[in-house]
Amino acid sequence: MVFTQTRANMLDYGNALNMTKHMSNETEYIVWDRVSSSIAYVTNMLSDDPAYPRFQKLFRGYVQDIAAKMGWDDVGNQTERLLRETVLGIACKMDDQQALNKASELFNQWIDGTLDRVGVNLRLLVYRYGMKNAGTKEKWEVMFQRYRDATLAQEKDKLLYGLASVEDVSLLNRLLEASKDESIIRSQDLFTVVRYVAGNKYGKTMAWDWTTLNWDYLVNRYTINDRSLGRLLTSISSTYNTELLLWKMEHFFAKTPNAGAGEMPRQQALETVRNNIEWMRLNKDEIQTWLENNVPL
Repeated sequence: MVFTQTRANMLDYGNALNMTKHMSNETEYIVWDRVSSSIAYVTNMLSDDPAYPRFQKLFRGYVQDIAAKMGWDDVGNQTERLLRETVLGIACKMDDQQALNKASELFNQWIDGTLDRVGVNLRLLVYRYGMKNAGTKEKWEVMFQRYRDATLAQEKDKLLYGLASVEDVSLLNRLLEASKDESIIRSQDLFTVVRYVAGNKYGKTMAWDWTTLNWDYLVNRYTINDRSLGRLLTSISSTYNTELLLWKMEHFFAKTPNAGAGEMPRQQALETVRNNIEWMRLNKDEIQTWLENNVPL
């Protein structure tokens, strides 16, 4: 995919975006899978930027036809199922209202019991975007209880992702605090909870603040030499791209110099954020100009 070449400095983003204009005609899974993975970094970098709504509108336009054609019935051969999951994932990520409405409809049916279970390939999308788009405290409580009742590890993981997708800071805090209770959330899954919360725009910096405020507790629980704890701050901060967030990281690392297993991950985290800041400096204006010239709002 052309965006991969741009990150390798083989192509500028204006030309890369020009080369996406045929996308609405694509019907192959392998193409859409590459699109999904190649726009992930740009999406993460622009998600808090004024240019992002135009970026969403651009890719929404590309994916609408194939998403409508595939629909929300989890049927067909394996390639068709994967294609459906991929294009609907892009559609939801790009705020396609039709896709979000359908995800919310299936989510509400699953919550109220009229739908026993969501098709396995679409389950994560429905849990995630249903909760994001139609979640309330009451629906969150239902999902939380189903998480506690679930026995399969894969299902529990999908439910955790759904719980972490709610756009309510108080419920995100409840989930983070629940991760301290092993009778509710397995000890090793605390790190998953924090990562999933960090992936929510409402939890992007909240996950960092919660982790650093609870640092002594986490070190006492897991020890400073625990590799999962050592990598946690790296995964939380992977999409940070501002000088302020970099300062917060440097400040915390200076305040807690005993990094244990996090020694190398801390350096990698700082390097990643510096690279993200540099990427924004080099590319944001060019992308914004192209979008303003090609995508009317």
